[in-house]
Amino acid sequence: MPSKQNVDDFIIDFKDEIEGGGGGIRVKEGTYQVRILGAKPIVSEEKGTPGLEIVFAFKDGQYKGKKITDRLWATPKAYSRFRTLLEACGKRVPARVNLVKIGDGVKGSTLYIEIGDEVREGYSTRSRVTFNGFIHPDDYEPGDDDEDEDDDIEPDDDDEEEEEEPAPKARKTKTKKAQPADDEDLDDLDLDDL
Repeated sequence: MPSKQNVDDFIIDFKDEIEGGGGGIRVKEGTYQVRILGAKPIVSEEKGTPGLEIVFAFKDGQYKGKKITDRLWATPKAYSRFRTLLEACGKRVPARVNLVKIGDGVKGSTLYIEIGDEVREGYSTRSRVTFNGFIHPDDYEPGDDDEDEDDDIEPDDDDEEEEEEPAPKARKTKTKKAQPADDEDLDDLDLDDL
């Protein structure tokens, strides 16, 4: 199990990917344009799982300027979330990459995220980024996601507990498989190559 001292060195190897977020404010389920304000490596206190905590800011609509946080846990079942995030940010998915470089590479990116309600027994309902709910701006097709003032949801001030990623909702998302990168040293990986 990684410690806080070595989470920066944790490597995601996409060959281990197994097919298959959030917290803070409550928002209406839908798709929203956001900008990534920050993404930092973290370690779950409960299980010692490394992950990436991402802070998104809504760019428009009734939630403009509000923030929502999502945590991506680095487990093989959840590697597809990292892949989808990188693709939505217009970054190349290398064969292997560490959490720091992913965080640095996606910071400042504009993309769309799909927000859904997570309902779990014993916990307050909260807004989360759906399992593979990261969408590249060129791939977004507006639907009936129009915000309706009558559907406001009150903020949920409960502290969120750390947890592993829940099983993905029944949603089919086709993702590209990683193309094996040349045998490049991770130290030589340029963020522009992400």
